[in-house]
Amino acid sequence: MTIRSAFKSMFAWFAGLFTPEVKTMNLSASLTALIVGATAQLTASEGATFASGNPAVLTVDANGLVTAVGAGSASIVATSTADAAQTASVTFTVTAAALAVAVAAVEPAAPTAAEPTELEKLEALIEKLEVTTVKEVKAIIGYIRALA
Repeated sequence: MTIRSAFKSMFAWFAGLFTPEVKTMNLSASLTALIVGATAQLTASEGATFASGNPAVLTVDANGLVTAVGAGSASIVATSTADAAQTASVTFTVTAAALAVAVAAVEPAAPTAAEPTELEKLEALIEKLEVTTVKEVKAIIGYIRALA
């Protein structure tokens, strides 16, 4: 082994000791499927600022509390306060409140002798939701037809 090759080996070894640590920003959410009006809490691996990719669907406060304000899909981006080049995002899906309740109320189940008909379920659901517009009724009927 020559002095030159020994020096290169030592240099490579020392360089490995002083390689800067690569940091990665992590972001997680308590929920990613929301109903309009619902909230979810974001947790970042370090101090961060938050921004909504679509404020018509989601808003987010300085503490990472996400509020669903409209139906659709949107992402929240967190940017590290220590290093602006470090970012992470979470994508959310928001469903309209009336449709979400309709989905939960009309899920198909095993038929029983005392179970109400689909029409009776629909009538009960409309009364429960106090649905007043034709658009809402059509959306519910469309969902029930999709189940068939």
